[in-house]
Amino acid sequence: MPTPRIQYKRTWLGIAGIGTAALLAIAIYGILDQQSNKPTGGGRGSVITQPLVPSDQDSVRSWFGPWHSAPVRSSGAPALVELLPGGGVDVSSWTADTAGWTDADPPQITSVSVTGQTVSLQLGDIAAYRLSVGQPFVIKEVPQQVYAIRRTPKGYSIVSSSAEQVHKLGHHLNQ
Repeated sequence: MPTPRIQYKRTWLGIAGIGTAALLAIAIYGILDQQSNKPTGGGRGSVITQPLVPSDQDSVRSWFGPWHSAPVRSSGAPALVELLPGGGVDVSSWTADTAGWTDADPPQITSVSVTGQTVSLQLGDIAAYRLSVGQPFVIKEVPQQVYAIRRTPKGYSIVSSSAEQVHKLGHHLNQ
């Protein structure tokens, strides 16, 4: 008895079905492969990149630089200073007119006394500074605000403006 033979019929419909299935499998594999390479937000081996954004401190340092450790000689308005922790200062090459600044009461300032044109300023329990009346200053911990101490008929007032506004309206000192 002869063995029966199985015959395959090749039809266009069968070939198209196989081709479609193959393309679908390739597409699904590609999508799954792309998703597996994306960071998942903190899983082991994932990398999340974010654009580098400068801090407020970096912006202020950039806007009002160059900075000096010694006083900048100028005629007219005093230089803006940054009050550093421990009583040190960095001196900017910028100044600003404090007209139009608003009254402020920064909690970092714990004591102020004005004698003549000299301001004695205390931040916290340790850091003490000597500035000039009207001299703009930045507190390192609050770089987005610029302060100054003005004389008033009753003694003095602390005024402030945003660092961004001071940068727009301030100017370099004549060195």
